[in-house]
Amino acid sequence: MPKSIYFTRHGRCSGDAVTESGYEELHHIRTQLAAHAVKAKCVITSSAMRCIDTGRYLIADIEQSPILITLEKLHTFGDIEALRKQAAPLLNLVLKTMGDEPSAIVCSHDSMSVVLAWTILEQRGVAVNWWLPRELRFLDQGEGILVKEQTYWHLHADTKAFA
Repeated sequence: MPKSIYFTRHGRCSGDAVTESGYEELHHIRTQLAAHAVKAKCVITSSAMRCIDTGRYLIADIEQSPILITLEKLHTFGDIEALRKQAAPLLNLVLKTMGDEPSAIVCSHDSMSVVLAWTILEQRGVAVNWWLPRELRFLDQGEGILVKEQTYWHLHADTKAFA
């Protein structure tokens, strides 16, 4: 099983393009991932360009050739309960796609990132209360959940924290 996976919502965008402020926020996320020693060279994204661009940006600093894989099934929307029904098979597909990579970034839409993060924590034996606080049910664009083994961190681009 992978050591760490960062489940993120795509960067702040206008239409299907990540905006300049979105890239600035993603820069802060990239700094946080480095602080957590996440050196993902595998990015699995939805087929939306904003997700692909987000994933590419987050691994732009790696020295090895990155692996970027798009999965149409990550282009999924809905409420938490509907997404939970799709999460286990989709997560299994993500893990199979990752293969032996020790870490990865998974970029999708709206609440799917959260649902996948909590699902993998459940699979790893963590009791999850699905009545999550609002900020963890509905991630802002560019935010995500970093899962390492049985622990998680909510990463967000609060630029004030980096001033």
